[in-house]
Amino acid sequence: MDNRQFMRFSQLLVTTICHDLAGPLGGISNGVEFLQETSENPVGLSQSLDLLALSSREASFKLQFFRIAYGIIYDESQMVDITEIQSLVDKFFMEKRITLGWHIPGAITHIDHPSRQLLVNMILLMGKLLQEQGTIDVLLYPSEGKSRMEVRGRMPVMKVNEKLLAMLKNENAMRDVAIDTVHPVFIRLLAHTHNRNLQVGIQPGVLTLHA
Repeated sequence: MDNRQFMRFSQLLVTTICHDLAGPLGGISNGVEFLQETSENPVGLSQSLDLLALSSREASFKLQFFRIAYGIIYDESQMVDITEIQSLVDKFFMEKRITLGWHIPGAITHIDHPSRQLLVNMILLMGKLLQEQGTIDVLLYPSEGKSRMEVRGRMPVMKVNEKLLAMLKNENAMRDVAIDTVHPVFIRLLAHTHNRNLQVGIQPGVLTLHA
């Protein structure tokens, strides 16, 4: 990756994060305006407070999620409780048309920070691949060293974002990256950085990411 590619990729990634946060932050702004206009109206007051609560909660969940998904890790050797990851992901997908299933053996209670970062990105990407609908199953398998991770997406009639899927398999992804395909490129780089082999499996009604 040359300097120009690196700069373009960084700009696209930051733009994507800002775009994802613009919705709930805009909702907070609208809620404040609505509150000012309807403060004397009990019904309007209730609606504006509901909008503020919903938007601020969504913004908070997204910020927490993005900090883990995209933020720097200061101590990669530190282990993270699986239940913390589960709670973070469940909150992020709370308002989406996705059902989450967690299939984690009792022997796995913690994973390291790099694995956590890759796992939440695999789940986030699967949500985008499924166009934010269907079922996502998260599976961890004991292995020597690092736990093996699998994120499985299921739909009765599979409707995959083919553009994202193609970019995930594209060997020249960095050259072809665009604003709507930056996440597959990021997750490939992330897996490579953490010495993980990211693989894609496709079967009727099921899409799987392995690492």
